[in-house]
Amino acid sequence: MSESAKKMKERELKKRIGAVLKEQGFKINPHIRPAVCDRQAYKDVQNMSRLEQISSHRDFLKRYLDKAQMFCRSGNEINPDRIELELREIRSDSFEDKLFRWWNLAWWTIVANADTIGAGEVCQRVQSAFGNPKVMRGPKQLDKYNQGWHIKCWAHFAVRPSSGSANPDNTDSRYCIYDKRHNDYGYTDEWVNLLIEKFKDDRLYDALYASSESNSFVSSTDIVGINSRHVDAANEHASK
Repeated sequence: MSESAKKMKERELKKRIGAVLKEQGFKINPHIRPAVCDRQAYKDVQNMSRLEQISSHRDFLKRYLDKAQMFCRSGNEINPDRIELELREIRSDSFEDKLFRWWNLAWWTIVANADTIGAGEVCQRVQSAFGNPKVMRGPKQLDKYNQGWHIKCWAHFAVRPSSGSANPDNTDSRYCIYDKRHNDYGYTDEWVNLLIEKFKDDRLYDALYASSESNSFVSSTDIVGINSRHVDAANEHASK
């Protein structure tokens, strides 16, 4: 096969692959680059693209939701040893094609916050960064950087609204992302880094705990198991 024939076949293959990807909801344009090429810029681009894809295919996602749910399984029901692989040609506009397209689009909503962490891990990472310090709250010795401290932090830096807010997605996306699917919040590495930077000395820590009356509400490990809305209400009450 001549070199020109090879290039022609490569171009044709690329064209066909691009057409299939477009059918599945992707946009093909390799020449666009973010103005700022850092991690946060790429995260912002990815999030914008995710929302755009979901919005553009909203009707399709709704129309095939029931059929897609027929194939949903809990991880506890799946035994990898019993999975039988099957190689199957998927024809355009077939049921399998629609199912794959639906899942491909829906996957964006699932993985969008995969690189965020929960409040507990935020506390653990900050606590570890400072050598696992302890404080006394009444008769109890607690981690210095605990869940109660974290509540004070996101309120102080206006990173997210309080629980029960009418606009739960009104967050600072550099540090916190609202997960509508699970009705909770995920925090970014940038948030952890900011906290480590801001709490290198005790000035801000002491300022957050300036009101000794509020300490008992948010610094005890007993808040585990209490709805965060109750903790927020207690904080608000104590600060008055």
